[in-house]
Amino acid sequence: MTYKIDTISKAEYPEVVEVWEASVRATHHFLDEKDIVRYHLGEKNYNNYHKNILIHFVPIPKLERLA
Repeated sequence: MTYKIDTISKAEYPEVVEVWEASVRATHHFLDEKDIVRYHLGEKNYNNYHKNILIHFVPIPKLERLA
């Protein structure tokens, strides 16, 4: 199987933030809520930082839920 590495668009950014936050909350138990809020990649940070960084991803087809 071949995968294409791509960059995200502004329209895709909210979904990336959702995955980032869920991942941080699931794995970074040492962080306080204030730390998560501080580093949150929300709209304000998109406008401040996205022009300076490239976020890459590999699109993976959604899997159907097995019954």
